[in-house]
Amino acid sequence: MSTSHQDVSFQTFDGVTLKGWFFQASAEKSPCIIMTHGVCLMDDVGKKCLKS
Repeated sequence: MSTSHQDVSFQTFDGVTLKGWFFQASAEKSPCIIMTHGVCLMDDVGKKCLKS
C-alpha cells in the first residue's frame, strides 16, 4: 500500500460533509479498512499506524 493518498468527501442525506483520505491498495483484490477519529490518532501518526 502506498502512503500517498487522495482527499475525499461525501455528503450525507442530511447535508453533513464527511471528509477523509483514500489510500489505493497495491493489489487488485484487497480488503477495505475504514478508520475513524481516535484510531491511531490523526494525520502523520495515522500514516505511521497504516505502515505497520
